[in-house]
Amino acid sequence: MHLLIVEQVLAGVGFFSLLSSAYVLVLEWEPLSNDSLGTSGMSILNRITGNRRLFHAVLSVAVVLGIVGATQISSSDLEKGSIFRVISTAIFLALTVLLVFRSIRLFILESKSSQGHSEKGWKEPEPEWEGYIFIVLCSISCLLLVREAFATATLGDCKQYHNEHLWYPLTVVPEIIAVMLFATPDLFPPRFELPRQTDCRGHGILADCSAGENMDITSYSTVP
Repeated sequence: MHLLIVEQVLAGVGFFSLLSSAYVLVLEWEPLSNDSLGTSGMSILNRITGNRRLFHAVLSVAVVLGIVGATQISSSDLEKGSIFRVISTAIFLALTVLLVFRSIRLFILESKSSQGHSEKGWKEPEPEWEGYIFIVLCSISCLLLVREAFATATLGDCKQYHNEHLWYPLTVVPEIIAVMLFATPDLFPPRFELPRQTDCRGHGILADCSAGENMDITSYSTVP
């Protein structure tokens, strides 16, 4: 039973890192896109889902609940442990769906804006390599969704979940491919291109534009 706890800890922490890194990447690319998401018509829902601290907090809760659930199951409290694991898996799935939604939306809006007009404050044309960046982000998001969808579908069937013919292609392979895609050149935006606050107590903190804070681009300065 101790192996169950170890497996839950490793799986939870590993997926936490992948999901968190992918979400932060999407949020960092949003203010750099030609469509400049969020500068107009920012909804309350978009502000909430774009809050990195809130996303990381909810993600941490999912990891903790998964570990607690595994601990309860190992101590023969199957009912309570199963409840914790269901809640943990549901949170992971919801956050993964949110990641897929934002990454696909970013790709669609960027594709539309790059076809015609780029006069929304961007004086220079979009670099040629930026197009595939959004495809890679969508690919990573969909791979993580495949992994989490399988975990959710087999939540009440441990035998099916540990079936090697399903577990490897639907859990291990998607995670490995997602990790490999993180090595894509220029996937991480240059730090000097990210908006920065001019009145940030002298620390040069990156502005969280996707969270709806300090959305006026003219109030930022970039470091050459």
